[in-house]
Amino acid sequence: MFSIAALQESDIADMYHEIHKSQAQLEDLGWVAHCSWDLFYRHYRAIVVQKKLDIFAIRVDGKYAGSVEVADKIDHYIVGYWLGSAYRGQGVATEAVRSVIKQFRDKPILADTLTTNPKSAKVLERLKFNLEKTSETNCFYRLTTDK
Repeated sequence: MFSIAALQESDIADMYHEIHKSQAQLEDLGWVAHCSWDLFYRHYRAIVVQKKLDIFAIRVDGKYAGSVEVADKIDHYIVGYWLGSAYRGQGVATEAVRSVIKQFRDKPILADTLTTNPKSAKVLERLKFNLEKTSETNCFYRLTTDK
């Protein structure tokens, strides 16, 4: 079973190892998937300590599996997520994102996926995100809050 909780500094090493195990399938993480441990640790430690983002660690059977991140903008939130390759196709991403966005329903929630990642788009569509526009590289979605 999966669990989700706020990312702690103690989770950063597990996150780094899972990203590097799955980096071939994580092109959407860009530089994070290819950086050194020192840079990765400093980056995520600053986020955790300074609370720059709300990041939630996804664990499956106690093992770090991925994360859901929420950035708080002035008039909306932006949600992002990733899973290690061993945890995909099991409904974990959908349930993890669903459990996180319940906490952020006071303004619209936006998300985007790479056009080359239709499985990620399906996660958003299952959660009732609506496709708003596409570019050459990305699909942009919005979940409008019920007020």
